[in-house]
Amino acid sequence: MNLEDLRQKLVRSARRHPVSDAVPYAFEQRVMHAIRNAPAPDPFLPWVAGLWRAALCALAIALLSGGFHWRELVNASAAAGEGVPDAELLEVAVLGDLPDFDSIDSEAPTP
Repeated sequence: MNLEDLRQKLVRSARRHPVSDAVPYAFEQRVMHAIRNAPAPDPFLPWVAGLWRAALCALAIALLSGGFHWRELVNASAAAGEGVPDAELLEVAVLGDLPDFDSIDSEAPTP
């Protein structure tokens, strides 16, 4: 529907009905004053809301992938029949395939 036609119909309908005495004095001026003095909308509000949603999605993905990785480590250690303590599993999960830095330091030439 055309918005201009809708506006015209609304204006015609309003003009057909007489003004009621039930409307308080200076009601229109108060409403227009409130509209004019309303705070301006924050232009960054949509961005902030979107970024918060993205942060929550990223957190959910990180927790899910961490949980799956942890489960795979526990299943692998159980399948191997090893009783690996939780601290060692955490170290493997965090450090992964990083080289042993103690062996690197001992192999480095001394000046």
